[in-house]
Amino acid sequence: MEKKQKKDDCVDVPFVPIGVWVGLIVLNAEAAWFLFNDEEFIKNVNPVLYTVLILYLLISGLASHYIACKSDPGFLTKPQVKHETPDDHVCLKCGADRTKYEPFVHHCGNCKGCIYKMNHHCLFIQNCVGHLNRKYYILFNAYVCLNILA
Repeated sequence: MEKKQKKDDCVDVPFVPIGVWVGLIVLNAEAAWFLFNDEEFIKNVNPVLYTVLILYLLISGLASHYIACKSDPGFLTKPQVKHETPDDHVCLKCGADRTKYEPFVHHCGNCKGCIYKMNHHCLFIQNCVGHLNRKYYILFNAYVCLNILA
């Protein structure tokens, strides 16, 4: 039976994701306060629809951030049997078997594991951006950008 790298093995600093969440909420509250105090804005835009749009972007951004933080980026399984000699297809740092995915695997020093199609280790999600959570990371960035523009 192969042992799979756990997300709990990653180095975790809980203050950064909490800061991201608080920052998004403060950004939305500040934008709403400025816009709803502007008489010209209230005449041209329906405040209820604008509030629904802002809340949708906020909730979607926070949900995609949470999923990107907690999802598996694509850790490779570690074989139970230790290799006697170093092999080209075995990671020297963590012992993961890279045979099937050789050109697309990179080792993360923060998570201490090999990740398939690793892009980078992101400070904001405290996780690696890999093959399995790239979609949620891109959605998180898109929702934050749309939130800033709204």
